[in-house]
Amino acid sequence: MQQQSEYQQPSEQQRQEQLITYVDPHGNYTLQYPQSWKVEYKKPTTLYDFPTTQFRNPDSVSLVSIEMSHAELTKQQFEDGFLIYYPLLLSERFDGIKVENKTFGRYRIDGHPAGSIVFTSPIDNTLGVSKGLFLSTILSNNQTISITYVSSNESYSDNIQDVETMIDSIQIKDGSERGREIGVVNDETCSLSVTN
Repeated sequence: MQQQSEYQQPSEQQRQEQLITYVDPHGNYTLQYPQSWKVEYKKPTTLYDFPTTQFRNPDSVSLVSIEMSHAELTKQQFEDGFLIYYPLLLSERFDGIKVENKTFGRYRIDGHPAGSIVFTSPIDNTLGVSKGLFLSTILSNNQTISITYVSSNESYSDNIQDVETMIDSIQIKDGSERGREIGVVNDETCSLSVTN
């Protein structure tokens, strides 16, 4: 006789009911995230940094970071260079990175085709290997949004559906709807308001 597990995966309707709306403090975007995940907004520490929002899963090993920045690239230059240059940039952030898959257009962020890279990286001898997904796209006015999901190799698949739900729910606000923090100098916030 086969014993049934007491835990059942939530239905799609239950998953939708468990989502909370996050609104970026600068009005750049909104998204839906699971209510069990914790959110932390990080202000930039230098004039050249950009604000980052982190969503941490209660498993304590899964993290999604979202950053908006500015690129001096056209949309075409970004798309042409993503699969070549972004794996090199990731190798600077994560030691021993191994790219498992890289594509352009598999994911979309609010209708914009995004480049994606799935990678693994050794953490250390006791923690094992981390697995991650990096996405980025260029928006209007050379704004970019980058999303990095990192987890343990074992937990990656358990959380990817939640992460993809977050990605699919992102709504970018246009420049007329927001101002944007561009840095912090001497603990003072410098803001740029975009008006048409």
